[in-house]
This record gives sequence, structure tokens and C-alpha cells, in this order.
Amino acid sequence: MRIYKECESLNNLMFPDRKEYEIVRIPTIPFPQNYVERIFKALYSGEVEGLLSSEKEVLLSHGLIEKYGRRYTITDFGKKFSQVFVSGKLR
Repeated sequence: MRIYKECESLNNLMFPDRKEYEIVRIPTIPFPQNYVERIFKALYSGEVEGLLSSEKEVLLSHGLIEKYGRRYTITDFGKKFSQVFVSGKLR
């Protein structure tokens, strides 16, 4: 709070009046890194068939994959999303 009070007059964009914004808390759930990497590798490679049914349903509900009959394919959004998160060490 001390730093905020000292600097608020310097830049209203970086330090807006507390009445001008609302802090929204976004809940997160920790997942093991290897689990997240496995999901992103599947999206990035297009090989989602090896994922659990529950995992495919989550990806489907978020528009990352599409289902055609019994087959799943990666959406354009899923491809772009995975490209953002897959680093060189996963390729």
C-alpha cells in the first residue's frame, strides 16, 4: 500500500483510482506439469484419440476439438491454442 500511495500520482494508467476497477478472483486448480504437457502434446500433434474420454469431453466443451461420429479432430482454435503453449522442449 505504501508503494501504491507513493506512486499513484505518477501514472494514473498504471495506478488507477481504486474506485475505477474491480478485482476479480479467478480460481485455479493445480495440475501436475506432466499431465498438462500430455494434453497439450495431444492437441498440438492432433493425436487426441489416446486421451481419456473425460479429457476429450472437456476439450470438446471448450471448442478445442470436434467430434465426427467416433472420431475427434482438432479445431483451428485448438491448433492455435496449443501452439501458444507448446514450447520447444515438448516438440
